[in-house]
Amino acid sequence: MQEKMREIMELMAKNEEKVSELYMSYADKFVDNYNFWLMLSEEETSHAAWIRNLNNPVLSETLVFDEKRFAPEGILLFSEYLVQKLKEVRETDYTFQKALNTALDIENALIEKKWFDTINSDSAEARINLDRLRDALIKHKNKITQTLADLKGSV
Repeated sequence: MQEKMREIMELMAKNEEKVSELYMSYADKFVDNYNFWLMLSEEETSHAAWIRNLNNPVLSETLVFDEKRFAPEGILLFSEYLVQKLKEVRETDYTFQKALNTALDIENALIEKKWFDTINSDSAEARINLDRLRDALIKHKNKITQTLADLKGSV
């Protein structure tokens, strides 16, 4: 079971890196909002590091999770979705509002899956990382939601 869990955690970390790459592509495309996207991109890179920290041999032995909730296939499907979105932003006429809506969809999907809520540990360090990941998802959702509201208010 621990090997499967480590595999899943690595897939989740790689997805965080893909989200970071997507947000960085938004930064490059929407230079007027470069710092907004750069900040989100850098934070996604941090999230990948936090997940990998959970995956270290000491902490991963303390993790308990529901195997049914963590099918690698579902995480790989999400990865394919992110690759598709990266392709779209590079190859189509993408608007700032569409980028915000896509980012909000991504953050909401991660929140709704509650992946980090179904992992438990008796390690204080692991629990801190899990709490940071949960809080970061909500923080991103709120930033994106506020930026969308500001955009709609200025139209």
